[in-house]
Amino acid sequence: MFNKLSGRGLMVSFLLLKMRSWRGRVFLGGLTLLFAMGFWLWQAGGLGGLNNNLTKGFFVLAGWPDRSLSGILRIHIPLLGEVVGDEVAAFGGDNPEGIQVSLGLLMGARVREPASFLNSQIPLLEKIGMEKPLKEEEPESTPENPVKITEIPPAKLNLGDKPLILIYSSHTGETYAATDGLSRLTGKRGGVYLAAAELAGRLEKDYGIKAIHSAEIFDTDYGDGYLRSAQMMAKILKENPSIQLVIDVHRDADVPRENSVTEIQGKKTARIMMVVGTNARSTHPNWMQNYAFAKSVAAKVKAMYPGLFRKVEAKRGRYNQHLHPRAILVEIGTDQNSLEEALVSARLVADVMASVMEELNKGQTGQ
Repeated sequence: MFNKLSGRGLMVSFLLLKMRSWRGRVFLGGLTLLFAMGFWLWQAGGLGGLNNNLTKGFFVLAGWPDRSLSGILRIHIPLLGEVVGDEVAAFGGDNPEGIQVSLGLLMGARVREPASFLNSQIPLLEKIGMEKPLKEEEPESTPENPVKITEIPPAKLNLGDKPLILIYSSHTGETYAATDGLSRLTGKRGGVYLAAAELAGRLEKDYGIKAIHSAEIFDTDYGDGYLRSAQMMAKILKENPSIQLVIDVHRDADVPRENSVTEIQGKKTARIMMVVGTNARSTHPNWMQNYAFAKSVAAKVKAMYPGLFRKVEAKRGRYNQHLHPRAILVEIGTDQNSLEEALVSARLVADVMASVMEELNKGQTGQ
């Protein structure tokens, strides 16, 4: 690595000597100094760990008020402001998939991984190690053979009349392309809202578990989806301290159709996964509680409906999970599923959540 640096340093020196314009020399020299300072700062511990006055001053002078890599890239590559959200990849416009594919082809980068833009243009940075995704805790499972399960009518639980579950969708416009022809409805309630409504309805109608389902559209501005839903969540939790479980319903993307669907009880069913936030970007000291809870729910899904569950994935955002120790993000299907497949899945998720609630309230049920 240092041989390459030395070689590049000699190349820069040669260019400086050959340049006749003093303005050109100053510009190239300043650019080289800026890169060297950036390299030193990253070597000193990465963007996330630099909090001293010197580095703060550097980022301010460079015009980078947001020290996250995503924030820096959004300043210098304005198009990313349209396709990279605050907490997770955010796609705007009428044809978000087209933007994503085009950027990937043109730059050899992945829109969902901002660091790949710099790595594709400055290979050295990939060796240094920029903003790498968290290591997967488990491989993604594949759909299993259709499982025949005898459907047993659910028994209502006697858990009182206070709300126990909050359900909402931070990205309310996410929908299912197999039904709607596109993967997101801007400023409207998409398929994930209907899947969340199906989940809430089955919990209350079939199990007697009172759930609050927010109908608010949070992602009129996609990048503000989590911020707006966090405000709602904090308000609802304050007004309803009885809530024991919070579910943010989404749908995944960039997953092949064959990995998005399975067959359960003779019906094509959208497979699900869960996302857990960490403290990698923002304060979330108790994220392992959410992670442990998600893993326990995943185990129950696998036991009740083999083939339905894909994986639990820990990511760098918080996804509002710092507001409740049993807050989880559930991806019901992907953009490759149909709405009907998602609704079938939502009903099965309700069965699982009812079982979870029964365990959480042992001794209080009328069973």
